[in-house]
Amino acid sequence: LAVLSRFALDSAVRIDLPRLDEPWVRQVFNLKRALMALEVPVVGEAPLRLGNTHLSAFSHGDGTLGRQVGVLREWMARSERALLAGDFNALPPGEDRTRLPDGGQHYSDESKPLEAFAAEFAEVSGSSMLSPDWYTYLPFGAEAPDRKIDHIFYGDEIEVLEAKVLSEYSDISDHLPIWVKARVRVP
Repeated sequence: LAVLSRFALDSAVRIDLPRLDEPWVRQVFNLKRALMALEVPVVGEAPLRLGNTHLSAFSHGDGTLGRQVGVLREWMARSERALLAGDFNALPPGEDRTRLPDGGQHYSDESKPLEAFAAEFAEVSGSSMLSPDWYTYLPFGAEAPDRKIDHIFYGDEIEVLEAKVLSEYSDISDHLPIWVKARVRVP
């Protein structure tokens, strides 16, 4: 996880996320998923809280994604002036995973961990979350992305002015970047 900022940061903290339900020896050598929590000062106001995360892939329905999303929910709920971005490795609410080439076998969390989260916090794609314009994941060898697993959620004191998937960068990663222009609503 990394954040580049032209603004001074008040703090940066790494928050561990729950690990996959797997033998301890695999946990030792597997990726340690986390939330990078940052604060940007806002003159005369509460700081802007920024979060960057990458949730576990291939949890095979063991509940890990739900537990990880729970940690993110707690973090987001602490302030209406928060913005959280990352690879959630979770399909958006309402997505039919069986339409995917692999039958959606890697998205086997029947609990759909993002449903309650997306109902509580706004996402930059809004009501068009299921539109192909917002697909961000490009499977190996594919010509175009076929699903959205990367998300940017924000609190009530954030106003999104513009947002889009930057599809022109498909040659540098299997995840397309999401560009957002937003501002803090000052009461």
